[in-house]
Amino acid sequence: MYLSHFTQGSALRAQPLLGRNPFGIFLILNTLDLSLKTYSVSGRAISTRYLPSTHDHHPMNSSLSRVLAVILTLSAAILGFLFWLIYFREKDASIDSSAYAFLPALNACFNAVSTVLIVAGICLIKKGFRKAHAVSMIGATVSSALFLVGYIVYHSFHGDTKFLSTGIIRPIYFFILITHILLSMAVVPLILTTLTFAATQDYRRHRAVARWTYPVWLYVSVTGILVFLLLRYGN
Repeated sequence: MYLSHFTQGSALRAQPLLGRNPFGIFLILNTLDLSLKTYSVSGRAISTRYLPSTHDHHPMNSSLSRVLAVILTLSAAILGFLFWLIYFREKDASIDSSAYAFLPALNACFNAVSTVLIVAGICLIKKGFRKAHAVSMIGATVSSALFLVGYIVYHSFHGDTKFLSTGIIRPIYFFILITHILLSMAVVPLILTTLTFAATQDYRRHRAVARWTYPVWLYVSVTGILVFLLLRYGN
């Protein structure tokens, strides 16, 4: 009711503009539009959620949707390939696997570098050093990517390493290993999505996703080191 009286009053006040100005109708519509966005009833601002949004059907949104679809597809392909590589691919007996025995230690080093750079990146952004934060997180991404390459090469030519120890260390190892594997499935799309939002300068979404990416990525990197140490020295 109050809104009806208000809009009628706004139109009556703007009516003389229509008679003197051939573009008066645009001034009337502009007056009503500004009034609806600022007028309040009983101290409450009128909601504008039903008004057309300038962000609806924006080309950037459709482009972002395609990029996210590519990220999910790529992540699923990587996980599917690793699953096939570890559990279904038959090892070539003619290959000398001892030549690749150094890779687990190298991969652990990549995980250690990622761990340091992730923590450094979080500390830097909390202090407001955006450029240094970006450099640190890109470095962590490169280090994690190198780990993935080393992991694929090692399992392609050497195969999986069995954990043979018994006692209390055995359930501890498998708890670390299982949680490491499960979270590593999520970390690839999380990292790529976080980087995408940063590259497109969508910092609101970047921060929202990074809150999940940071702890998952850090956990996967640290547990990757622990799995190596348990296999090397506790097996």
